[in-house]
Amino acid sequence: MNIVNWDKVFKESDNFKTRNPTKWVFVEEFLNRDFYEKLQKSYPKFDNDWEMEDSYDKVSYRKYWKVDVK
Repeated sequence: MNIVNWDKVFKESDNFKTRNPTKWVFVEEFLNRDFYEKLQKSYPKFDNDWEMEDSYDKVSYRKYWKVDVK
């Protein structure tokens, strides 16, 4: 399975090359649709089991599994 939707990437190639002062571009549907849907279905759902991890350099959320010791 091809993960990246290369047709969409190549379609934005000239856009990326000509951007000034920074080179960036948004590629809609960057991932292959089938891969994206499988990933979305298998990704852990965000709910009350997630806990905020706050440190001086970042804020993130973590889900502790049964094997983790908090």
